[in-house]
Amino acid sequence: MENEPKKQTVMNKCIPFSCTHGCDKEGRPIYYERTGKIRCDLLHANITKEEFERCHVWGIQQMMARAEKSSQDMKKPVTQFVMVMDLEGFSLQQRVGFPYLVGTLACDDKYYPNFMGKVYVLNAGWVFPMFWQLVKPYLPPFVSDHIELVGDAKTELAQYIPKESLPKMYGGDAADIPILDTSDLKSSSADSYEGEELEETNIAAGDKMEICIEAENGAGRFGWYFISEGDYDVGFSVKVEEKEGDKTELEVRKYEKLITDQGSYTSKGPCKVTLTWDNSYSLFTSKTIKFVASVAEVSDVGGKTKS
Repeated sequence: MENEPKKQTVMNKCIPFSCTHGCDKEGRPIYYERTGKIRCDLLHANITKEEFERCHVWGIQQMMARAEKSSQDMKKPVTQFVMVMDLEGFSLQQRVGFPYLVGTLACDDKYYPNFMGKVYVLNAGWVFPMFWQLVKPYLPPFVSDHIELVGDAKTELAQYIPKESLPKMYGGDAADIPILDTSDLKSSSADSYEGEELEETNIAAGDKMEICIEAENGAGRFGWYFISEGDYDVGFSVKVEEKEGDKTELEVRKYEKLITDQGSYTSKGPCKVTLTWDNSYSLFTSKTIKFVASVAEVSDVGGKTKS
């Protein structure tokens, strides 16, 4: 099993969850998530999609290990887990987390297609039709076919989950799912990123903006970060043009509608990197972004930054 990812602490603070409450009555380990309380704004400001997916895979491995232990305890194969998803507090502002969700669903569909046994959705109410319309296009059958809406959690969940594995907030005897302090995380409205001041610009509806940065004399280490204000997405891509050898052109960040992104690229020699923010698909809404883009020459491809 892989070591805990460096960004797992950020995940723990932004997503109120537990995977250590035990198993349902069939022996399947349970993952509880207070989905309506997820701080998607802080996720975007503190963790990349790639880092998020690494944390997700590590979490799946933890659940697989618990399923294996349950198999030993139950003396029968346990090959799935159960998710309890609490939508209390969910709002449209959390749509900013969908790029993260889409990435993890694609990963699960490819590598863990039969591991999801059941999804119990709590506190659906009026918000569920909105939530369902947003997520349904991205859900593979192994998820959508296993979703069950729960009316009264305190009476219905006890049919499937023993009280010792059920948090008190849902009618059981186990500890509740805490919401952790996030005051030490970087705010989505911050004016700097890793010590560098962010520039701010507005991209008009129907318009786009490009920025080119170059390492002219040798290999360069390029870095970028941006965040869109107001939870509005904007098309973003990064293209690289290596100027020596075969003069390779690469799209190191394929076009995608994002609210934030951070990344880096180290070139083999002199190189130009073009960052593009594309708002051409928007008919009426301009987008304000804060960003930083930088390059530092390095002494060799795998070497240290020149001082």
